[in-house]
Amino acid sequence: MITLQGKGVSSGIAKGRLSFLKRESLSVEKRRIDDVEREIERFNTARQSASEQLDTLAATMADKIGEENALLFEIHRMMLGDTDFCEPIVEIIKTEKVCAEYAVNTAGSRLAQEFAGMDDDYMKARSIDVYDISKRAIEMLSGKEQGRLDNDDPVILAVDDFTPSETAQLDRSKVYALVSRQGAANSHTAIFARTMGIPAIIGFGAVLSGDLSGKDAALDGETGVLYIDPEPTVIKELDTKPIRSGASGKSLNKRGANPLVPKTAGK
Repeated sequence: MITLQGKGVSSGIAKGRLSFLKRESLSVEKRRIDDVEREIERFNTARQSASEQLDTLAATMADKIGEENALLFEIHRMMLGDTDFCEPIVEIIKTEKVCAEYAVNTAGSRLAQEFAGMDDDYMKARSIDVYDISKRAIEMLSGKEQGRLDNDDPVILAVDDFTPSETAQLDRSKVYALVSRQGAANSHTAIFARTMGIPAIIGFGAVLSGDLSGKDAALDGETGVLYIDPEPTVIKELDTKPIRSGASGKSLNKRGANPLVPKTAGK
């Protein structure tokens, strides 16, 4: 038996096979382009499509994660049109004459890193939101979708870090619990997991290796412990606790308007 210690962010007990979320490799190679204006138009068209998709998500996810939490997708839609997000992308396309996919990936990564480097934990957690909208825009440009769960049987789902979109759209009948190498307790992903009643543990780091995929596992979302190939005594102890019970979700509007870009955050 292997015992891994993380940080529990959504309470509950889960037992099942450990499976890593499969993500398609997005097209972000540095491809040179000749028609700058056409490439900017490609970006704007993809951004509009992503915005429409987020409008739909905001409307359809309310029953699943709560109306107030579903507002996150409206915030993501506004972020897609914010100058702090758009202007660096357009500038990269113009000055480097590269494809929109590369420009979005480059500018989005820089903005996400800026958030990740902030001292404030709440603002630091917003880096995953920037990654989420960047990923969505690249998906629109490339025609590829990330974050697929190809299992018919329920699993304990693992990944480097879950985006809010991936978490909100999970099929609970196929997911017993969530575990990740990174993450933050006040992230929208953690809030969604609690609201949806899915046990979740974050912050395992590199010890949550892909080599563990397919192994039997059990976890306690309150203590933050993940057991790989758990011994019978551990299973017996966990069996005395509720199988799944998420804590009530906190509002994503913890800070009023919930600014997600540096300019509106008062930088």
